[in-house]
Amino acid sequence: MPTQRTRGITATVAGLQKLREVKASGGKDGTRLTFEGIADRISRNAQTSVDTSTVRRFFNGKGMDRDSILAICRALGLEVTEIVDPNEWHPVRSRQTSQPVATSVILNTFLENINSESLSMLQLQTYFTESINELGFKFWTYIQLDKNNHLQSQVREIVSNYPNYWVEHYSNKDYQSVDPVINQAVNEAQAWRSSTVLQKSINSEQKELFRDAQEVGIYMGCSIPVTSISDRTNRSQFVTLVKEKEVSNWEQDFLYVSNTLTSLAYKFYSKMYQIKNREFDDF
Repeated sequence: MPTQRTRGITATVAGLQKLREVKASGGKDGTRLTFEGIADRISRNAQTSVDTSTVRRFFNGKGMDRDSILAICRALGLEVTEIVDPNEWHPVRSRQTSQPVATSVILNTFLENINSESLSMLQLQTYFTESINELGFKFWTYIQLDKNNHLQSQVREIVSNYPNYWVEHYSNKDYQSVDPVINQAVNEAQAWRSSTVLQKSINSEQKELFRDAQEVGIYMGCSIPVTSISDRTNRSQFVTLVKEKEVSNWEQDFLYVSNTLTSLAYKFYSKMYQIKNREFDDF
């Protein structure tokens, strides 16, 4: 079992075998990949630079930093957790040993992926989902609200990747009218941990909401306001991200990823409305 030492994270035995198989199978033209070729592929497809010796060391079972591992796996079309121990990649961290995930690579890759005038809404949502997944989140929701209205008439727009059965259940139970995350999000000016709502008194309906959510693998995460400062409309817009399991030391981990999450949410929101405006003009 590999261990996470100060020198980095190593591939598992199965991961090393997978790396060698992919390298041997070669590129699209059927030619065998070399370490130099993999390093070149990384430099052409990502902003991160990984030299040949680093690629070779990783294939030889040496420990690597997260950015290098993520870049190598992406260059080969592999999921990181196919190659390294998922528990090492998403560890339960103590306050003494916490360390950031490869946030710069994730953000830069997202920006590269959405930098297309022909990008569709589905592609944007897929790239956003992949990015937050790598940061430890499962689901996301974009919500637009009218401020100062009764909550029942406040929600103007909701877009999410929640499964249909949860969307229907949430709607049928009218949970949006009691959801404390929505209530608090209207008044927040920066990214915040949604678990803070539990520090306040919650009623029986709200307890039922959280209980139902956890039964289907929806736990607390964070919420990020994306309303522009120049937006003169009386609206509040935010993106919520949630995890599929309870995570220890989430408060400490949040400090490491909040800036990246904020950047991802703003870019997602901005691109979403570029696409909407383009589709409206085309129509």
